[in-house]
Amino acid sequence: MRYRAAILALGFVLAATLLIYWPGLTGIFIFDDFNNISSIGQYKHMGWWRNFFLFLLEGESGPTGRPISLASFFLNTQTWPASPWGFKLTNILIHLVNGALLFWFINVLAKMLGLASRIATPLVLLITAFWLLHPFQISTVLYVVQRMTELATLYILLGLIVFLYGRRKVQNNPSIKNYLLLSAGVGINLVLAVFSKENGILLLGYILVIEYFLLRPMHVIKPVKYNIWLLLVVIIPFVGVLTYIADGALTSGAYMSREFTLSERLLTESRILFNYLGNIVLPGLQMPTIFHDDFLLSSSLFQPWTTFISVTGVVGLIAIALGGRYKYPVVSVAIAWFLCGHLLESTIVPLELYYEHRNYLAMLGPLAVIAYASLYVINTYPRFKKVTWTAVGVFLVLLVGNTLANTTLWGKPAQMIVAWAQAHPNSERTIAELNRLVELKWVKVDAVKTLLSHSSPQAEKKSSYSVLHQLLKRCQQGDIDKKKLDEGVLALKSAQYDNSAAAILFEFNEAWLAERCTQLSSAQMLNFMDV
Repeated sequence: MRYRAAILALGFVLAATLLIYWPGLTGIFIFDDFNNISSIGQYKHMGWWRNFFLFLLEGESGPTGRPISLASFFLNTQTWPASPWGFKLTNILIHLVNGALLFWFINVLAKMLGLASRIATPLVLLITAFWLLHPFQISTVLYVVQRMTELATLYILLGLIVFLYGRRKVQNNPSIKNYLLLSAGVGINLVLAVFSKENGILLLGYILVIEYFLLRPMHVIKPVKYNIWLLLVVIIPFVGVLTYIADGALTSGAYMSREFTLSERLLTESRILFNYLGNIVLPGLQMPTIFHDDFLLSSSLFQPWTTFISVTGVVGLIAIALGGRYKYPVVSVAIAWFLCGHLLESTIVPLELYYEHRNYLAMLGPLAVIAYASLYVINTYPRFKKVTWTAVGVFLVLLVGNTLANTTLWGKPAQMIVAWAQAHPNSERTIAELNRLVELKWVKVDAVKTLLSHSSPQAEKKSSYSVLHQLLKRCQQGDIDKKKLDEGVLALKSAQYDNSAAAILFEFNEAWLAERCTQLSSAQMLNFMDV
């Protein structure tokens, strides 16, 4: 009876999530959406299958090409330009599926830990509701290209569910057949996760977090020969891939195209991690946006001074996670889960510094602590029961209110980008996107002038990145000619230098070679590249 009620409650939360995200469906494609989707239908004259496979082979978002994610885009449309409505709806539906899988995963885990249903049921529901409704998820769900993150998470969650069932099966019968089935189940989901997005490899990391920070500290029985399986199937492959990625990050020269060094990135990411945590625990501290290129870089351990505190804090969190495994397993596993989620994108790999979608699954750790702590107080201290339930209700209201306000904003592109520019007046990319909407006549020119008048002198002067990025977008939209190319050359002469501009220049060249802006002749492009 309690389980049936939990399923009904889950259905209510899923329906509420759908309704809350519905206003965002009227939004637009932005930023990297064009790079990853605009080549759909380019080969339609060659037939459906050739068009499909050639589109998959063009994937450049990561080393794998992310064909699973690209295939899902192709199922939305086979022609370009296309309406973003269907793409965004698909993203929302995947988010709902992930919420259901999260519910399943936590429920199975709770049963393995032997939690009583009176505690497990509300715990699973609260965590799932927090995760589904949190405003920090918006830039993953409504930013079309981040379907890659959603799909990787889907297969990670499926892989974790398979792992838990498989672990229990080999615990009851440690046969070679059952170990092979466990390996195959985890392996298939691992491949699907990685080919959705490369950080799908974190499936193996999450398995280790669950095993060493929760199951063993909670004295869940270890199957026979299980350590050998963990070593061969999980630990060695995971360490091997991490070593390969680290070697590539440090020796490929990729940092030459960034405006920060390795040490500056690591120092800055320590502050960013606590910024993430602050926005997870206290939703609504800042407006969900995809652009954070204005985040202040840490040039040394004490510049800014919060860097030292943040680095110390990260070290402290690691110490608590390792030292408190047996005494405070829930806190320990939550910290380990959050840090594992950021192991690739927030450490040495020279990616851009700040993106909210990196918390899509990682935020499960902090949210689980909030839910568990609330229920612990309710069940241990009856006199605080009403106060605690009231606090939980307020937290849910904050989640729903902030998420609804921002999904509504995402559904109104002109208002959204103006609000982002007001919140981030020093963000070059926000201003570039704002200028694009001005060109499309979705935003009035006066609004841009007003915003720029309140920004810093540095923001008023365009960077080489924003100039080239604007040309790239024009090319992808088929809205470029020699006059606009010449205007770009003039703008570059007075623009500030930006290391990231090199990558955009390469993308612009590739877009022309792929015949996405046929208005430009080869002579015009050669002259532009010479200049």
